[in-house]
Amino acid sequence: MSAAIGHLIRRGKTGIEDIYQRIMTTAVLDSKLLEASKATMIDMRRAMDFDVDFLELNNGCKMRGEFRGFVTVGDIVAADVESGGHFYLSEPDLRRVFYNEREDWHLMMHVRGHEFLRRAYQIEPDHLQREFRFLPATLENCGDQEADAVARFKLADVHDLMLASR
Repeated sequence: MSAAIGHLIRRGKTGIEDIYQRIMTTAVLDSKLLEASKATMIDMRRAMDFDVDFLELNNGCKMRGEFRGFVTVGDIVAADVESGGHFYLSEPDLRRVFYNEREDWHLMMHVRGHEFLRRAYQIEPDHLQREFRFLPATLENCGDQEADAVARFKLADVHDLMLASR
């Protein structure tokens, strides 16, 4: 942890909240760990990779590149798993969406004002059909998908989407 913090400070992240947000947003997530303890592991490469977004689809395709935004404008509507209250998330506030297949909910990380939030949500079914654009620079296990070609994906197809460049 101290090595990650030291590297982030050297890269210009000096505020405690900025460092915390960077480490949490880029951490390795695993459905088994989330179920047992909500624990995560540090991913130094992603923490230091300020200009690259990550996308992993449910089919195992992994991409590094740039999130280009949702095709349709509007909030993502979801219900908080713990409270049941409805939540409206705007695209600029989004940092990460991770699908926990063992529990059938999404861990979403986002910013509200200056507060970094990390909660479990049930995304409304019609909002899972929202499409977004992603420009991959590198691909792994993606079949005939090509790098440097903007592609559209549905939120329902996302296993992990990390907007690290924000």
